[in-house]
Amino acid sequence: MLEFTLGMPIPAPRDRVWSAWTDAEVLTDWFWPPRFDTAAELDPRPDGRFRIAGPGGGIAVSGVYREVDRPERLVFSWQWDGDPAQTLVTVRFRTVDLGTEVSICHEGFTDDTDRQNHIDGWESCLDRLRDHVRKDAEVR
Repeated sequence: MLEFTLGMPIPAPRDRVWSAWTDAEVLTDWFWPPRFDTAAELDPRPDGRFRIAGPGGGIAVSGVYREVDRPERLVFSWQWDGDPAQTLVTVRFRTVDLGTEVSICHEGFTDDTDRQNHIDGWESCLDRLRDHVRKDAEVR
């Protein structure tokens, strides 16, 4: 099985970054590109479920939280609608000088193309999260 780990510093306190991942209203502001009308249902507790869907549910991912260790770590399964494959995501949150280091480990891929598509997707996702917290700080 293939996996990858990537990280990015996010210029915000760890509690705020944690909330960006666990509060459905906040997550919909950054998770997918603005052209998507994102809807999210999150139950961030062990064995709680989540579902994040784009416009009309045309693209959606869901899973089950395996571990919820606020504000240190989230572990959850990851499955695209219509795809029998299920993978595992671990997100770690670490306080650093400039805010919070978010590290994503995604494992369980069976081919390099799928792995690379997810690397590209998570990099874009983290860029949007970083931009979201910057805009949020400007409003405050």
